Parts: sequence; structure tokens; C-alpha cells
Amino acid sequence: YNAEDIGIDSEGGIAFLQDLSELVAADVLNASVDYGAGENLFHEGKLAMWITGPWALNGIRASEVPYAVMPIPGGEDVASPFVGAQGFMINAFSKNTLLAQAFLADFIATDEGAQLLYDAVPGISAWNALGEAIDDEDLIQFRLSVANGDPMPAIPAMNAVWTAWGNAITLVYQGQVDPEAAAIEAATAIREEILGSDSE
Repeated sequence: YNAEDIGIDSEGGIAFLQDLSELVAADVLNASVDYGAGENLFHEGKLAMWITGPWALNGIRASEVPYAVMPIPGGEDVASPFVGAQGFMINAFSKNTLLAQAFLADFIATDEGAQLLYDAVPGISAWNALGEAIDDEDLIQFRLSVANGDPMPAIPAMNAVWTAWGNAITLVYQGQVDPEAAAIEAATAIREEILGSDSE
């Protein structure tokens, strides 16, 4: 990943925000619906589509609303979502590092431990034996999105992205800022924060 290529104020980045603005104007998206409200409406059968991940499956299944999982729509292009992963880390300053290591090695990193984690929150398991054994149509569909995705950038510069980019999307979503102006402002803020952190 190139931290100098922000992309948000590129032709494609601006086009995305313009498309978002048009979807809101056409009443395809409702500017008053955030993630929490969308989750509740979906569970009630009042929301046609919801972009989320496998972590939402337990709630969706408990709601008993009819649903199907599909890859994220990408318009004319194939969508490439950021893909994240969950894992365990041991604090170097822990007073019980050996006990923590033993817990992870003897209980978590086992077939039984991986199964317990999956049973608690269904997901695409990185534990190969379990991942290959799971036959869940929902997770098969989520895998299709993952296959087209890119790993979440593990670079410090990403810390500067989320707030500015999220604010730009929200402001356009709410019709408060012109899409191009929002993209330029967000990219400028990100560049300035990256430069500031590099100089410290």
C-alpha cells in the first residue's frame, strides 16, 4: 500500500460520493438510517438490504426474517471490500505471559477451541480443519466477497483515514456537502494528518 496515494479525491473517489448522493436523492438510501437503525429495521423485515458481515448472522437468524447473503454490489466493477481478521495477542507487560501462551496453545489453537469460537459467532474460520468442514451457505457467500477483497492495510497511515473519510460519507449522505468538495476536504485532512504524524 502506498500512503501517498490517498485516492479519496481521485476521479473514482469523487464518483463514489456522487453516486451515494444520487442514491439518497432518489430515496434509495435514507439519510436518517445509521448502522444501528439499519440493523433494527432489517430484523423487523422493514429494510430491503443491509451491508454487514458474518458477525451479524446471529442477530439476523434470531430475528427469523427471511434473508439471503450476497456479495457486495459494485456497480460496473467488482466490489473489493477491505477484509479484516481477528486474532489473539498477548500483552508483553502481562504478569502471566506463560499462562496466557499455554491457554492459547492448549485451548484456543485446537479443533475444539476453534469450534467453540465458531459456535459463539459464526465466521470464516482461519483454522483450516474447521474452515474446510463448515458447510454454511451464508458463509460461502461471504467468502465470495472476501475472495474479491483486499486485506485491511496494516500501515500507520490508515489511522488518519477513518474519521475524515467517515465524516465525508456522512456529510454527503445527509446532503450537507457537495460530493467533490467532501472528497477534497477529506483527502486534504488525511494528508495533513499523515504529514503531521511523520514529523513527530
